[in-house]
Amino acid sequence: MFRKLTILYGALVLGQLLFAMVSLFLITSDGWAHQPDPIMGFRFVIPGAMIGAATLSWFLNNMFRQQTEGLFSLDQKLAHYRKRVIVRLAILEGANLLAIVGGLLTGHYNYFLLFLIGMALFIYFRPGKNEIRNDYDLTPEEEQQL
Repeated sequence: MFRKLTILYGALVLGQLLFAMVSLFLITSDGWAHQPDPIMGFRFVIPGAMIGAATLSWFLNNMFRQQTEGLFSLDQKLAHYRKRVIVRLAILEGANLLAIVGGLLTGHYNYFLLFLIGMALFIYFRPGKNEIRNDYDLTPEEEQQL
């Protein structure tokens, strides 16, 4: 199960990076017609979304961490951890994609800098075996099954 989660995480990272690289290529090519942001809404919405996504991911991650007491079997613990990781990564990925789209639509590179900050958060919240060991009080037998 943990290997599947790692593969899913890698696919999400590569998908975001590929979309960002294609978007940057389109912006730098002469044939791309981008629109300036007429009401400057992206200047406030996208940074706000990034801050909100980081805060919400951290809050929900801590909330899920506190809900581990009633989990007894390894399958229950892994299912709970999978849900925890998917929720926090989905929130961060949404903000990252919004930053890329903002850069693609307006042609401003500062949105790609926000994307890089979002990717740093995405890497910070990556799934890890140590996190499962520490947060779910695994027995030595359960640790070997990971």
